Amino acid sequence: MRTWFAPTPSASAKRVCIKLIRRRSRRWKPRWRTDQRLTAQLASRDADLKQAETMLRSSELTAEAERRTKAVLESQDMQLRADLHAKQANLAAAMVNLGYTKIYAPSEGTVGERQVRTGQLVSPGMQVIAFVDVTKWGAGELS
Repeated sequence: MRTWFAPTPSASAKRVCIKLIRRRSRRWKPRWRTDQRLTAQLASRDADLKQAETMLRSSELTAEAERRTKAVLESQDMQLRADLHAKQANLAAAMVNLGYTKIYAPSEGTVGERQVRTGQLVSPGMQVIAFVDVTKWGAGELS
């Protein structure tokens, strides 16, 4: 019987096998290293999520504060508009009252006698001046 022996590998085959083993060993990492890496990534992502949630909450609070400020400003605007309308009505009333302070002559003439002075209080119907009507003194024949 013949015995077959496996041929001895050549030097180049040995080198190829060693390269393959080294490549595999570089790619292969112990499981605990992979778990640590994934745990660290998870912790990092959790921290990022918490930071984003905090920023979102901060933005929501800022928006709520802005809405409240806007409501306050709108109510102040309405109050100021109402105050403006009230002051415009007061101005119109003052203009009417100013019209009552002027004395108009019923016709052309001159003032004969003033019976009141500036700043004196007068009441309706009180004689203020003696009015001399010019139309009564027309040009006519004197006898």
